Amino acid sequence: MTRPATPLLNDARARASRLRRALAQALYPPVCLGCRRLLRASGPHDHGRTEREVPLCSRCAPELAELPPEARVVDGVEAVFAHDGPLRRAITALKFNGQLELAGPLARLLARADCVQGAPPWDVLVPVPLHPWRATWRGFNQAAVLATTLAGFLHERAYARVDAGGPRDAPRTPVALPGALRRTRATRPQTALRRSGRHLNVLGAIVARRPDALAGRRVLVIDDVTTTGATMRACRAAASQAGASRTGGLALLRALS
Repeated sequence: MTRPATPLLNDARARASRLRRALAQALYPPVCLGCRRLLRASGPHDHGRTEREVPLCSRCAPELAELPPEARVVDGVEAVFAHDGPLRRAITALKFNGQLELAGPLARLLARADCVQGAPPWDVLVPVPLHPWRATWRGFNQAAVLATTLAGFLHERAYARVDAGGPRDAPRTPVALPGALRRTRATRPQTALRRSGRHLNVLGAIVARRPDALAGRRVLVIDDVTTTGATMRACRAAASQAGASRTGGLALLRALS
């Protein structure tokens, strides 16, 4: 039986969260996501302000591609930005060049989504799975890296609010489950297919590896880019078949064409 956290324990967690943020700023100074130029470091009281900003230099910032309001949420899948400009370059660098240091700032941008504000109504964050062959070739699953980093950031953000004088009760935040779903077969890259073929490409290709971890849980599927939503629908269907009580989707970028 888990004991409820005491105010003293919450205070200790909040102090630890503050220390981790300070260490992260010291070890990983902010760089532009578009061109990797070093950005001006924020001050000790800038956490709330910098959380709302996109880490881009003055040259790359004008290229930032915002989504029109009607494209933010489509069929239960939310996206934060359009698949273009410096963020598209950053996702490409993360996914294909192995620049894992970009996962932190990209996950912070994911945390801007409406579906994870306040007390997020999700129990678990489940990344879109890669087939083992592709994961071995790439060395990692970028969706899993983003989901794990996002879960950590949501936890840190919750305790930062406690530290700032918010409710003293222990915040409840979702946890990442990178291995909850799996691919049953290797599929062609969705980018190589027309919209009409993407649904058939992933039909029946994604199932729950750990149904017990999803049963009765509110599941948010995480990916880096969404276009037609076919892969997200396949993942959400697999989670529902495993007994998830609610499913949703969140991607950093949405391709509009």
